Amino acid sequence: GVYCRVLNSGELSPGDAVTLVENPEPSVSMLELFRAWFEQHPEPTLLRRIVAAPVGERARDRFRKKLDSLNCAGRELAAR
Repeated sequence: GVYCRVLNSGELSPGDAVTLVENPEPSVSMLELFRAWFEQHPEPTLLRRIVAAPVGERARDRFRKKLDSLNCAGRELAAR
């Protein structure tokens, strides 16, 4: 499943109006997050977008490590 974090606590009751507020920060879909999480070699451009998006710190750290390992592998190939 997917866990979402609560940024501002409050109460919501049936029938209350809800407004979707556009987020100016970069965003990624849940599908993109899952693909990047489970793919062995995700696209570096997707990983950069995820690292820049408002995702949880632990997830961001995991994606940053994946991106770093891809960057290291790319440098090793270029050095050969």
